Amino acid sequence: MKTLSYDIAVLGGGGAGLVAAARVRELTGKRVAVLEKAKATGGGMQFARTMRVFKSKWQAERGLEDKTAEFMRGVMDLCLWRVDARLAQTAIEGTGQFFDWFCGLEPGLAEKFSVGGYIFDMPNGQKGPDLEGTAPGTGAGRLIMDVMRRTCEGLGVDILTQTAAYDAELTDGRVSAILARQGDETVRIACSSVVIASGSWISNPALVEKLMPKFASAEILPTPHTNPAYTGDGLAIAQKLGSPLDEEGCCIRLMGPMMSGKSQVLNAAVSSPYAIGVNVHGRRFVSEPMVPRMDLFDTGHILVDQPRAVSYWIIDRAGLEAAVEHARAVPPEAVGPFPPYRYPDTWEQIDTEIEQGLDGKRTFRADTPEELARLIGVDEAGLCKTIADYNEFCRTGMDWDGYKDRENLVAMTGPYYAVRAYLGTDGAFGGIRINEKMQALDENGAPVPGVYAAGDITGSRHIVAAGVKRQILNDMSWAFSSGFIAAERLAGELA
Repeated sequence: MKTLSYDIAVLGGGGAGLVAAARVRELTGKRVAVLEKAKATGGGMQFARTMRVFKSKWQAERGLEDKTAEFMRGVMDLCLWRVDARLAQTAIEGTGQFFDWFCGLEPGLAEKFSVGGYIFDMPNGQKGPDLEGTAPGTGAGRLIMDVMRRTCEGLGVDILTQTAAYDAELTDGRVSAILARQGDETVRIACSSVVIASGSWISNPALVEKLMPKFASAEILPTPHTNPAYTGDGLAIAQKLGSPLDEEGCCIRLMGPMMSGKSQVLNAAVSSPYAIGVNVHGRRFVSEPMVPRMDLFDTGHILVDQPRAVSYWIIDRAGLEAAVEHARAVPPEAVGPFPPYRYPDTWEQIDTEIEQGLDGKRTFRADTPEELARLIGVDEAGLCKTIADYNEFCRTGMDWDGYKDRENLVAMTGPYYAVRAYLGTDGAFGGIRINEKMQALDENGAPVPGVYAAGDITGSRHIVAAGVKRQILNDMSWAFSSGFIAAERLAGELA
């Protein structure tokens, strides 16, 4: 075993970790090491796009109206006022403090951002910084991570990649070392303070099975949010250091349905009000469409209640024609977090696109309900009854299974199209309870000496209501704000 000596160990090289490492090194000059189990730093922040920066100079210099009060009132209502008000205020102010500090790290950073808004905000939400790039890896997260890596290097922060922290040592009740693995070698990182920012635990089977067994058995659409490295290693370390697992604050944030078809025409059509969704029993389980009528994250909690979270979304030719006509009636200036799909100009183009997307695995076509049931692997009798019942609802104008509006009821007579949809997730959150200083708390609510936590692994910025995460800040904003605050408060402790 080799020993390395530092003052502060930061566990995790994502957004919260790199910000905490750079800022605490800048403020204190102490020896700082970042322990990152992957080959490179950045984590999920590489794919993040938009954030909030309340009370920032950047907003004031651009004459943007300050809507902090309205925002805070709304999110505290959403969280039933169960989030600590001191933590909420500190976190909100921290977003702007972080961003103003960030913009001063290199010349011209502030000017790289245009005025935009958080992607899931209401149209009149707080305006803030955005980048033009919308493709994965082209948003603000990638830029900020690139700057943070350069900043850490310039300040002399040691970034130890492929270094997986797994245990801790205490001396007189305070952290004295972190144990990590570098390949087959064990490394002892001597330190007197630690910032735990090891992120999501979505790929920790034991914890997922314990906290959400339905998710553990579900068929999930793989995304960057389900990275195998996201095992929440910091949770066991926090427990060793005296901060017990905060099960009440743990949650998996679900999303869906995530349409998986190769045909974008069919993906759009089955997401319209003219389709129906069924589970493996061939039965409807919700009013269609789930999105955008309901929140994309709430709807995931409907899907996870279906067997293995499997669902198929079905439309016939008449419904397809209604979906296309409806979409073309949407004005071009329609806005929202996700722009409406624009179908090809001609039906020849539409049919060609559908044909090219039919693969018999995720997109299907059949002439009868019986044939469709066999193709997609759902209960034949159940699907036939569901379609027969649906057609009767269309005839009478009253949908007793899903309560659709009368104008959206179009009888299904074939040919039938189906798209396989998946349950998605943007990660697992919580596990370490913190105060407004980002200090990890013990079982009595007192700070654990020398232990701070930031980012997704903390649970105190949200509540869990019926399994659904309700939060005061989105993940990107929270990562940067909490990492920055942890560094500031730790620097104050060490002064």
